[in-house]
Amino acid sequence: MKLNIILLEDELTAGKALKDLLENKGFNCIHYSNIKELLNHPHPQADLYLLDYHLEGKPEGLAAATLLRDSGVLCPIIILTSETDETILVNCFKQANVDDYLN
Repeated sequence: MKLNIILLEDELTAGKALKDLLENKGFNCIHYSNIKELLNHPHPQADLYLLDYHLEGKPEGLAAATLLRDSGVLCPIIILTSETDETILVNCFKQANVDDYLN
């Protein structure tokens, strides 16, 4: 059985490249480019959420993670970020209860 990964990435080229990579590795992947699309399409069968930290220059990935957790999502959430500021990274864990981050 393939794992279902939900990807939130606003840069279309990066999103398509990551989606293609994940699918080539045998995963099912659905790509959304903004938080509204993601939240309007619940995925009860998701096994993992990969959320870009910065969407349109704002920390919307963190907001999306918080909203997903508040709605009852229990599967792992990983934030994708180029941030190196430890305060921001700690907030990902404390505020949004994410499972990990990749930078």
